Amino acid sequence: MRARLSADQTMVEKANRAEIAAFIAQADAQTDGMTIRYSLSQAASLARKFGVQDLERDATARLQKAPPPEWATISGDWFSPPQHWVATFMRPYRYAPTWQDALKAWLATGAPSGSYDVNKKTAQATFGNSVFLRLATRISFGHNDLPKKVSTSDEDALAADLVDIESLEMSMRGDLLARGLDLIAYRFGIPNQDELTDFLASSECRPQWAAVLATAFRLYWVREFTASAHLAVPKVEAAARALLLELNEPVYRAYVGDSIGQFGGLGVLLEPLVENHFDQDWARFLRSFLLSDGKNVRNNIAHGFTDDVDGRTAALALRAAAVLIIITSTETAERDRATAISALEHPTGRPPRLSLLQRVRRAVHAAGPSTPQDANYAART
Repeated sequence: MRARLSADQTMVEKANRAEIAAFIAQADAQTDGMTIRYSLSQAASLARKFGVQDLERDATARLQKAPPPEWATISGDWFSPPQHWVATFMRPYRYAPTWQDALKAWLATGAPSGSYDVNKKTAQATFGNSVFLRLATRISFGHNDLPKKVSTSDEDALAADLVDIESLEMSMRGDLLARGLDLIAYRFGIPNQDELTDFLASSECRPQWAAVLATAFRLYWVREFTASAHLAVPKVEAAARALLLELNEPVYRAYVGDSIGQFGGLGVLLEPLVENHFDQDWARFLRSFLLSDGKNVRNNIAHGFTDDVDGRTAALALRAAAVLIIITSTETAERDRATAISALEHPTGRPPRLSLLQRVRRAVHAAGPSTPQDANYAART
């Protein structure tokens, strides 16, 4: 219709206003909070798209004061990891002779979002087998229960399903990462700042960032989870930027006219990291945990939306910061390009090849009972 009216701008504007007003009227006729907010968000979105500022302000003001949607929580035992898997994960923290050995094992854990290839196949299988998922309109809500995205295409729906699967993985593995850190502190006490900094800097990363990471760990161990996450999260982007500058990737955006020259944000930096062979599983974790594709922790922390961080989120933030900080080099170091790319490809080091005997021993230990020390720890926590 707008194509036929394009010659008459007045008629186009009337058509635009009529479409926006229809969504506002639809919201006024509803009583369900979610439906009202969806209709008003559509009105505000269209008004912004068409440049109808008065209706955009009206729809936005109504949206902000609209009744909140009613939420229901769905839970189930199927989200719990198998006990033998938990036992295998926790083994280094139970039996390591020193805190350094235990923390080294923690820093060698894989991407908390799991395998990208496996998650993608799972999402594709789930989406392909569900007529409902292919037909439904998916609405994502952000802070203050305001709609932040509407997904209608198959591509968007599949991407959202992938993030859901990764979020479940992060929830499970984040709990285990937190338990691992808790057990380290329970068994060995909290390492002092200098010793912890020296340990982290032994990877030949930037010493000032090792000190920041050490502080973030210590804040976690004294249960200052919010402070720990606020300190750790910004260093993810800083480390990503440093790695790309070391590779001399063109990530700086020159000024144009009155604009300011600046580096791109983490979302921009991840692409060239992946192009330089950064492990795809870790790239997906950083994107799904920190960026708006997923949990958006980076933005929430930077803009003051996060007031209270739990232990799981703080542990994931530490893991995100550590994986990149540890593979940076000192500012005076000159690594060849192949060495830097190898660090990106294997950010936690190349996995050792286990003998058959070692694999059998792991299976036996994983199936074994918990130790008395574990029982004491569980009772204390």
